[in-house]
Amino acid sequence: MKIGSYIFLAVLIFILIFVVGFRLGQNVEQTNKTIDSIDKYISAHPTPTLAPTKSILGFKLYQNKDCGLQFLIPSSLAKEVSSTSATFSDGKSDVLKYDCRLASPFTPNKDKAVKIVFQKRNVEAEKQGQLTSFQVYNPIKGRYIYFSVDQSLYPLLDKTLEFTSL
Repeated sequence: MKIGSYIFLAVLIFILIFVVGFRLGQNVEQTNKTIDSIDKYISAHPTPTLAPTKSILGFKLYQNKDCGLQFLIPSSLAKEVSSTSATFSDGKSDVLKYDCRLASPFTPNKDKAVKIVFQKRNVEAEKQGQLTSFQVYNPIKGRYIYFSVDQSLYPLLDKTLEFTSL
């Protein structure tokens, strides 16, 4: 190949690079215009600052001196309390009940009887839908305490139930 052919080929490559670069520059300019118009819209229409929301779920300590017990419950539950029993509901159904008036041990119905672990002890219980019913003994007060608790609250009761001599 002659030197003139190499020069002609180099000139064509240079022109090709120039045209491609020019077109890329036009695309970058168009993108910049789009970004500027979006920035103007955002600054003209600021988004409102949201106020922090209150905690959805809070807990409170429930105590009963006559039964000698205390445990945490969700603060959103409604309660009906007497000196030896209480019922907590979520507005739709009862989710936790206890009664410490019983003098004898609780015997679950044979058809619904199950074994559960409550506070690291095996306990006989009775399951009825979402509710688990069982009984524990309070050695401080010398009383049996019957519980009927929803499955969603069972772990909370298991971890927080304490017997006291209040």
